[in-house]
Amino acid sequence: MMAHEFLAYRRLDRFYHRATLRFDKENGDSNDQNAPLRCSSSRPYILVSLSGDQFLTGQIQGIMGLFFAIALNLIPPSILTCIFDESYPHLIPVPYAPVIGLYAAGASYTSWEGRMKKILDVRICQRYLEGFNDQHTRERVAHWTSDVQRSIAKKWEFQGCDATTGELHTVANFVTDVLKPWAKRAARQLEEYHEWKNAAENPNPSATVTLPPLNSIDTTVPQAYEEVLHYLRLANSSGLWPTTSHKRNLVISNSSSSDDKSLSVSYKIAKDNKQSRQSAYSSPSSASSSNSAVGSFSVGAMPGIQCQAPRSNALFPEL
Repeated sequence: MMAHEFLAYRRLDRFYHRATLRFDKENGDSNDQNAPLRCSSSRPYILVSLSGDQFLTGQIQGIMGLFFAIALNLIPPSILTCIFDESYPHLIPVPYAPVIGLYAAGASYTSWEGRMKKILDVRICQRYLEGFNDQHTRERVAHWTSDVQRSIAKKWEFQGCDATTGELHTVANFVTDVLKPWAKRAARQLEEYHEWKNAAENPNPSATVTLPPLNSIDTTVPQAYEEVLHYLRLANSSGLWPTTSHKRNLVISNSSSSDDKSLSVSYKIAKDNKQSRQSAYSSPSSASSSNSAVGSFSVGAMPGIQCQAPRSNALFPEL
């Protein structure tokens, strides 16, 4: 897959509250994870639906974990600006929600339905006579969906609930062990982001924009990663950072220079570009007071003795 192909451009179409579910309480073996529900039948379960054109592994867990943190007032909504600010040099991690409640509810085959003249996504639709739109198929899928949702509720309630508050132990453990520790780090990272943003938007000749310390990202970051980031910052400030080669421009699209162009147009421009490589250092933007480099290069050891080592090895031997 190349950068100019439409499949490389992912998007989230909808994110909404679809329903509030309640399940009947039944009797069963409390030691069996597949046993019937043990807690109150009045407990509501929120069904949240997300639709998009493919998802990355862990993407939905990250979205839901961040949503829970904001909904529980553990972190202000302004964390979204910090996370999605492309000019900020730090990547802010998000908390991952438990995989317990995640399931694929359906798939859409709009283009293939037009080709095959059949309904491929189970639903009520009279556009085509053939396909998965008959009442029997819809009832079976609805029954299966109900079974999946009830099974998920059982797993949430498997550890039981607090006798006083009624809070599920699974939920309490997630909030205590995952959300609150993350929110504590994220609050500090958000303050550092605001300081960086204010200094970048209101430059003071006598002051410099300092980046947050590496240990503020995550205390579990391996030492090797910290060293690599340190040397990358030195490479950026050295003025030696190379620009992207002509061939790499065919598979890498610079969003800052092609905001009004589609990926296919950017690919054609890169393919037709016969000019010499320009400087990797762009002019400072309004969001950054430093002249940062924008370019792609390779460093590392090559297998065997016949493979040529990357040219950037000589520029940055530390990396």
